[in-house]
Amino acid sequence: GLDRLNMFNPRSGCRAILRLDQVDYYRRMLKTNKPNYLGVFLTFARNSLIRDMTFRSNFLLDCVSSVSWLLMNLGFYLIVFHHVKSIGVETGWGRNEFYVFLATTWLINSLVQAFLMPNAQEFSELIRRFRHSTLQEQS
Repeated sequence: GLDRLNMFNPRSGCRAILRLDQVDYYRRMLKTNKPNYLGVFLTFARNSLIRDMTFRSNFLLDCVSSVSWLLMNLGFYLIVFHHVKSIGVETGWGRNEFYVFLATTWLINSLVQAFLMPNAQEFSELIRRFRHSTLQEQS
């Protein structure tokens, strides 16, 4: 009827019959091809937290393990700077500068490990499921 549109894809040779609301959806998707990065980030954060909190004892052991590694690394650098005043001859890398660098490195690494790495293994599967569920909702 009038609420459907015949479309032909010359590349694949396939004919598709789309409802007009589907056509509008795809036209909007083509016009606004800007991904919502904050939404993607928050979705990754939420999925990671839900998966990790499912097994609470494992989550607590991971936290204890991470804090232990942090304290061992910090202890090592405390010992190093107890014996020397700077790293390298006249490089300007004193104790405070090195600790700022180290803290920045650990913060960035922690954010990547917490939010991106758990879902990076399943990224293609999440995309496939999202496309599949989006197409099912439209029909």
